[in-house]
Amino acid sequence: PPMLAFTSESMKHSATNAIATGEFVFNLCSRPLFAAMNISSDTLGRGVNEFEAAGLATAPSRIVKAPRVAASPASLECRVVHSMRFHDVDGQALDGWMIIGQVVGVHIDDA
Repeated sequence: PPMLAFTSESMKHSATNAIATGEFVFNLCSRPLFAAMNISSDTLGRGVNEFEAAGLATAPSRIVKAPRVAASPASLECRVVHSMRFHDVDGQALDGWMIIGQVVGVHIDDA
């Protein structure tokens, strides 16, 4: 099946929510969305909505509960199949995480 992975340098909202809910949405970041993407990927406080902080409108997903970025030219709805914390060569746990999801829904802008 089609798979998608993302990493997080720490347990930020995206990684936390994906592990907790078992779902996430990958939104393709086109050049017009660049500034908003940087805002949404910042380390924001607990309870702060990244969509609101970045001024991004949401659109409903069809299969997963997580919303998608309405302005994104392509979004992939995913269900988590694996998550792992990174370790160094000595086996020491690091702050980074990798989340792997199976793509279960696709949205592509007709344009």
